[in-house]
Order: sequence, then structure tokens, then C-alpha cells
Amino acid sequence: MTVLCPFCEPKELEPRLIAEERGFMIVATKGQIVPGYALVIPTRHASCFGELTEEELADAEAVLYRLRNACLSVYGRSPIVFEHGIVGQTVKHAHLHVVPADADLRPLIAADFPNRIRTVTLRTVRDVYRREGAYLYYESADGERSVYSVLPRAQYLRVALAAAVGRPEAADWKAVDQQADARAAESTRELLADALRES
Repeated sequence: MTVLCPFCEPKELEPRLIAEERGFMIVATKGQIVPGYALVIPTRHASCFGELTEEELADAEAVLYRLRNACLSVYGRSPIVFEHGIVGQTVKHAHLHVVPADADLRPLIAADFPNRIRTVTLRTVRDVYRREGAYLYYESADGERSVYSVLPRAQYLRVALAAAVGRPEAADWKAVDQQADARAAESTRELLADALRES
């Protein structure tokens, strides 16, 4: 029996779809640790952003630019952005977490993973992936981007984020109250879809 990738299954994502552009879907995530928590997912199956082409990464930058502005407009803050690369994912399909949270996880990451490679574009993620495989990507709300050559633990940054905002129980998206989470995801979907349409 073949197990389908849930991010390759339109019916799985459709209820939470915020927008689709440039070969990427913007989706309200399950496990809304904070309002506005979204994922940017390539429509083409790839295990991580490190597997994407230069053209796809340029398109991802354009999508992220618009989503950052939408988060700022709706939630009053720029988001943090992260990806666990090929390790620590619960879904083995590339996805960037975009979270308008009042949190800076850089000190924690630096303490746990001192092997930092400063970056200015997503292309660095591809370079690290080709050289070393596993990586962790983190972009702070003030725009500082870093890639860490690491083997992160499962949901490493989700767990760190949930703790940083005082909601450690929300780290495991499978264990949250599904009805409350669906309502929160719907609010995220509506608000960000409206902001993206207006921009």
C-alpha cells in the first residue's frame, strides 16, 4: 500500500489554503501556536527547500516577501521563518514555517548548534544541503538569516517556539484540541488571504 504525501494531496490542504502563487501554496498550519502561523509549501514534491532549483528558490523569496508584508499588516509584526531541512520533519515534504510571533530563537539555536553559516538568500540552504545534507534554516523577525549544519531533533523549532511564547502544550500539532485549532487556522486563512489579495 502506497502512503501518499499529505502535502501532495489537494484535499488535505484545501480547507487551510490561503493562497497559491509561483508554484507554492501558503497554508494555515495545523497547530496554530500563535495566530497567523502559516506554511509555505512547494507544489512540486521535494523533501526540503535545499532540493529546489534556483528558479524555485527565487519564486519562494517573492512569495515570502508578500507573506511577510501580509503578516506585518494583519498581526503588526514581521514573522520568524524556519525550516528543519530533511531532519526533524513530521511531513517529508519541504515546508517553511512563517510565524508572526514575538519570539527570537537565535540564542537557543546558537547554544545548541554553534556551526552557523550566515546567509542572505535561500540559495545558501541549497548549497549547505548539497554539501552536508542536514541543515536548520532560521530567519529572525528583523531579517537576519542563518543556516546551521545540524541534525535537529523532531520538531525542534516548533517545540522551542511554543516554549518561548508560553504555550509548550501547543508544540505537538497532533495533540492540540482539533476543533479550537481548526477555528484558529480558519481565522489565519481568512485574514492572510484578505491581506494578500489587497497587496
